[in-house]
Amino acid sequence: WDYDTNPAPFPNEPIPPSTHNHNHQSNSKEEAVSFRMNLLTAIAAIGGFLFGYDTGVVSGAMLPIQRAFSFTPSQEEAVVTSTILSAFLFSLIGGSINNAFGRRRSILFASMVFSLGSVLLGLAWDFASLIVGRLIVGVGIGVASLTTPVYIAEVAKPCLRGRLVTMNALLIPIGQVVAGV
Repeated sequence: WDYDTNPAPFPNEPIPPSTHNHNHQSNSKEEAVSFRMNLLTAIAAIGGFLFGYDTGVVSGAMLPIQRAFSFTPSQEEAVVTSTILSAFLFSLIGGSINNAFGRRRSILFASMVFSLGSVLLGLAWDFASLIVGRLIVGVGIGVASLTTPVYIAEVAKPCLRGRLVTMNALLIPIGQVVAGV
């Protein structure tokens, strides 16, 4: 019996059997919707983890990269900052991307771009290819960092919205910790 939308006229009135069965079906439907919402939120929040992981992992990766490529200090700085600069710039235009393509497509775009940049980073052969890979990864991070919290807030039930958006924000430092381990 849903007292918010259809209160019983008398407090001791029994719940009709047909209404009880309907609510059982409604509860299982709500559980399915909640499960799907939590799953979509978890998948979308991976963007926060990747953002944190990428910003943290470059610190530990610079020593092997320096040994492999013999970069100057200026080149090392460019490798570290290129992703953050690219993420910053694309977070500024991410709203336009969201409006043009929608949140879900923007998250898929960010994921594909991040994956492409990661593959390029794995295959990097010189300074230029490393910078291009880091810039591409930054595009994915920038779009995802703007889009993911908005998407989560839009699909979440109002009673869960704050908790689920916070989960995305919490995954950023978790990604940094995992990268540092």
